[in-house]
Amino acid sequence: MVAHIPFFFIFLLVYMLTIIGNLILFLLIIASPALKSPMYFLCNLSTLDIVYTSVTCPKLFVSNSGSISYVGCMVHLFFCVAFWNTEYFLLTAMSYDRYVAICKPLHYTIIMNRRLCIISVTGT
Repeated sequence: MVAHIPFFFIFLLVYMLTIIGNLILFLLIIASPALKSPMYFLCNLSTLDIVYTSVTCPKLFVSNSGSISYVGCMVHLFFCVAFWNTEYFLLTAMSYDRYVAICKPLHYTIIMNRRLCIISVTGT
């Protein structure tokens, strides 16, 4: 039990830094009107990182027993895999956005309109 205390504080520090960093990024993007348009996907990625980090917090450091039930393990695994896949699809949408911005800069506003961005984020 004594060995868990340093690991708990290390994980707590990393968790808090991740949450605070993503919240600051999210609030900066929301507060600045100039950042809303090109950083549309980044705001969603920041939100996804907050949720993903909160889901992957190990139950071992939360419970006193040090074990997890089979159902709890399957639920945890389901949400981890679901958020991994969501992050991969969101990164794919972000890379398509950058591809259009680099390879077709004159058509960027026509191809990557707000509707397509919303569909891409909702689809992930």
